[in-house]
Amino acid sequence: MFITLDGFSGSGKSTLAKKLERNIPGVRVIEADDFFYRRGEKRDKRAGNFNVRRFIKEVIPQIKSGSGFFIRAYDCRSGKFYKKWIPKGNITILEGSYTSTPSLDKYRDLGFFVNEDKRKREIRVKSREGDNYLNFLNRWFKDEYNYEIKFRTYKNSIIVNNYNELRDNICGEKLLRTKNLQVR
Repeated sequence: MFITLDGFSGSGKSTLAKKLERNIPGVRVIEADDFFYRRGEKRDKRAGNFNVRRFIKEVIPQIKSGSGFFIRAYDCRSGKFYKKWIPKGNITILEGSYTSTPSLDKYRDLGFFVNEDKRKREIRVKSREGDNYLNFLNRWFKDEYNYEIKFRTYKNSIIVNNYNELRDNICGEKLLRTKNLQVR
């Protein structure tokens, strides 16, 4: 099962995804931040700052097998690629802003959008980013907001407000029967 977990910066996507990975056997998480564009690279406007073309080419074929694999993760601060291990799992969660892109529609089994109050998001990002906070406020928040206004990708997602809602939607008996899956 391939799931996307989208939301604005500071909404809690990473925290929720890591908690699912810790608490539900078979869940593995891939961070969309590892697929940031390199400078000068041609962008897919329907995917914001997420290099969806590279993700589809390098990762989608690996997901279906359930086996572990390496990805070429990109560190935008250093501008370099590095190898990152993705463990085996039968539920793969791609976590990050722009992951509800229409470019992933034919691969995605489920999409979630994390809803969080704007002020709480700003406080979280300020705490996390420190001196880089103004960059987020003046650039990333605006980019994400404009992207959502333009594409309204959240309309194709299940809106969740907390971990329990997300867990229940992924592990709910009805969903598992519908998808003919088992969470081990």
